Amino acid sequence: MKKLFLYIIPVLLLSSCGRKTIEEQLADAAIEFTEKQCPKAIDDFTTIDSMTFDMPSRTMHYYYTLKGDLDDKEIFTSSVVEDFQEKVLLQLRGDLGLKKEKEAKINFGYHYFSEQKGEEFMSFLFTEEDYTGKMTPRSFNYHETKILREYSQAHYPLRQDSCTVIDSLWYDSISRTIYYDYTVNGMLDNDSIYNDPAIKNAMTKSLIQIIKEDDSKTIERDKEKLDFAVRYYSNSTKKLLLQVHIKNEKLR
Repeated sequence: MKKLFLYIIPVLLLSSCGRKTIEEQLADAAIEFTEKQCPKAIDDFTTIDSMTFDMPSRTMHYYYTLKGDLDDKEIFTSSVVEDFQEKVLLQLRGDLGLKKEKEAKINFGYHYFSEQKGEEFMSFLFTEEDYTGKMTPRSFNYHETKILREYSQAHYPLRQDSCTVIDSLWYDSISRTIYYDYTVNGMLDNDSIYNDPAIKNAMTKSLIQIIKEDDSKTIERDKEKLDFAVRYYSNSTKKLLLQVHIKNEKLR
C-alpha cells in the first residue's frame, strides 16, 4: 500500500482580519484558500480540494481526493483507518501554525474521497480534548497510560522552583514518547537563552542523566523502551522555547 501523505493546512490569514471574530476570520480564510489554492496536489495520490469552516459547530473541515493506488476502498481496513487517524491527530497536536485555532478550541474535520466514485473512504473529527493531549491505548499498556493521565490531572500544574512550573505529563502512542511540558518565567522566559546550542546540549546531557538514574521510570525506560521529550514554554507568550527529544537508545 502506498503511504498516505499527511497534510494539514495552517490558517495563516488571521492577522489582517480587523475586528472580526475568530470564527469569521476562519470562514474567510477557508474561502480564500479554496478559491486561490485548490485543488492542490499534495503527492501523486492525494489532492486537497477545499477547506470550509462551519460556524454552528466551530469546525474547520479539510476535503481530500485520493486517486491511483489509493483509490481503492478495500485498502481502508479498520486497522489502516485507525492508524491513519492517529497519525493525523499527532500532526495536529504538534502543528504550531494552528496555535490560535487550538487556543480558541476550534474543532477539525478531515474527509477523504474516491476520485472515481466520489464516495467517502474515511472521515475524522478532532476536538480540543483530542488535540490537547488525550492518550490512547494503541501501543503502551493501557493501564499504565490511564494511570499516567490521572496522575497528571491530579498533580499538575506544580511549581518546581521560582522560574519553572510543570504543567502536564502525557504519553503519545504514535511516537511512543512520554512528554513533560513546562512553563518558564522570570529570567528563564527569554528566547535568546534557548537559541544557544551549548545550553541545549548541556540541558540534554543533564536530562539524559536524570532519566537514566530515575528508578521510577524503569517500566517506561527499560521495559517499554519509550522515548522522552521535555518541552519548555514561555509564560508570557505561550511560545514553545525549546524541545529536547531523547531517544531510548541514549538511555542505555
